[in-house]
Amino acid sequence: MVRIPFLDILRGVAVLAMICYHFFWDLGFFGYVDFSLATNGLGLIIAQIIGASFLFISGFSLILSSLSTSYERNFWWRFAKLLSLSCLISLVTLIFDKNNFIFFGILHLLTFCSLAGFVLIKARNTYFIFFIFLIILLVSITNLKFELPDYISWIGLNISVPNTNDFYPVIPWIIYFLMGLWFGKLLNLKILNSSKWIFDEKEITSHGKIFRVLLLSGRNSLIIYILHQPIFFSLFLIFNRI
Repeated sequence: MVRIPFLDILRGVAVLAMICYHFFWDLGFFGYVDFSLATNGLGLIIAQIIGASFLFISGFSLILSSLSTSYERNFWWRFAKLLSLSCLISLVTLIFDKNNFIFFGILHLLTFCSLAGFVLIKARNTYFIFFIFLIILLVSITNLKFELPDYISWIGLNISVPNTNDFYPVIPWIIYFLMGLWFGKLLNLKILNSSKWIFDEKEITSHGKIFRVLLLSGRNSLIIYILHQPIFFSLFLIFNRI
């Protein structure tokens, strides 16, 4: 797989922002701050920016991974992990809170986007991806909604959706993934190599420990995503007992 350390750094920044946001969300959930501060207004905007950044980076990364000779084998292995973890999150949150369980959160969306991206990058015409992007953007801007069953609300065309603690429907959120995918298609390794520092891991990490931490976080983002909330919840529950 082709890796760009600078891209891992950016993913690490997104991971750090996600951890900070979820810690604040947990403060609201356990009643230490007003919960609406995390779910409305500026808090909601920050959450959406973080989600959009993960999707964009994921789309761009998929293009890079497609340059590898073992791309398809690696893709299906990663897809299986994403699908399994998405199902696990739904099951655990259903047990924890059946009225607000996560049936299509950011990880579910990334799973769907990965499969969609796998199909789209096979298109030889770069503008095909842009065409799909424009269609979804048009549907999003016009706020096209229908009275559809709850079980297909993950598409993003329902007027109303069931209560859930984390919801990223395909429309409009796949737009950011497609942006990353299309941007990756436009660029190529020759263009990227013109700025060699983004490939030079030693150069990036020489700037201090924070860059090494971000690099490591970016390369282990999936593990961190899965573990950080259970850790936070356990700590809050212990603190509450004390």
